[in-house]
Amino acid sequence: MAWHQRIQQALLPREDDPFVRLLKERVAAGSQIVRAMYVHADPAEYVVTLERNQELSRLRVPHSESFTRWSLAQAIPMVDANNEGARFGRLLAERLVELTAEVGQGYFESVLITALRDWEPPRTWARLDRQVRVSAPTPGAACTRARATIDRVLSGTAADLGALGYSAREVAEILDSALWVFTGELFHLGPAGGLTPT
Repeated sequence: MAWHQRIQQALLPREDDPFVRLLKERVAAGSQIVRAMYVHADPAEYVVTLERNQELSRLRVPHSESFTRWSLAQAIPMVDANNEGARFGRLLAERLVELTAEVGQGYFESVLITALRDWEPPRTWARLDRQVRVSAPTPGAACTRARATIDRVLSGTAADLGALGYSAREVAEILDSALWVFTGELFHLGPAGGLTPT
């Protein structure tokens, strides 16, 4: 495929899944979103409560890249900080899956632990420092690239949370919760990372 064709294809609007199209139609018709909740299950989904003419309705929307893109663009937060942490735990896993495939699970885990030692999210790091032992990553270009990707994903996730209207303190707490969920599942520390952080 020629360069210009690739650029044109990249600039085409991404098509929404049918559930997001339905949600957008309801909002365009006058419904307002009064609550959105992430359901951390298999498969994951969202329960969106809409209000129109003083009547409430609920719409179940499967977790998808389409819903994530739309909800972040519309600055729609989840019902509370813990629920937001669970959602972003899932998003962290999705945002880091390509890196994991590229460098391998074991190497990814060792670079991630090194990165989190530097970032030091309080609750997550305290648990990882006690419960997880991995070898130090072999230094070199692969390590540098992997670390840069992890740092970029964590910074981007913090920026997404800030764009949802959370304060810096709230962003720090939610990102810590998201890392708690993500690393709990990654290192098999129990459902949703074992204990729910407070």
